[in-house]
Amino acid sequence: MVQLDVQARLVALERVAQHSLSGLVFINFSPTAVYDPATCLRATWQAAEQLDIDPSHIVFEVIETESLTNLRHVNDVLTEYRRHGFRVALDDIGSGYSSLVWLSALQPDFVKIDRQLVQGVSEDPVKQAITSKVVDMAHHIGAIVIAEGIEEEEDARKSEEFGVDLLQGYLFGRPRILD
Repeated sequence: MVQLDVQARLVALERVAQHSLSGLVFINFSPTAVYDPATCLRATWQAAEQLDIDPSHIVFEVIETESLTNLRHVNDVLTEYRRHGFRVALDDIGSGYSSLVWLSALQPDFVKIDRQLVQGVSEDPVKQAITSKVVDMAHHIGAIVIAEGIEEEEDARKSEEFGVDLLQGYLFGRPRILD
């Protein structure tokens, strides 16, 4: 897992440079694949430096496919990323293993609200209450909030009413692979 995670980060950075991407680029990663932040992440920032990539344009996104039981370790990983100018995001807040404890303990730069909360938010008072509070909490710690899975204009408008900063979903475009 460690080698796969390292290789995936390096390939992602190579694609950023190859395509001269200038906006924010979100790269998924698994913090549990990093056994020692200073050692394991060295190749990442060396690659960014060699490829002349501004680290502030790279956002490492903690994936929600695993339970992060050792928050101290995850925080050490994210601190190391930040020390080198990268930013961090928590993915899928509101679903799976992701929790508000992560929000408090890790204080990410970006919070991505899960599509399950966002889809249908314009019609569902419970989703509205939860989404509104998540946005408030994220803004309180200084995070930029992204609503994932926007497919309907009504959900986009309602998300904007709650103060969501960025919208992501098929309403705006399909994901694409860069060769």
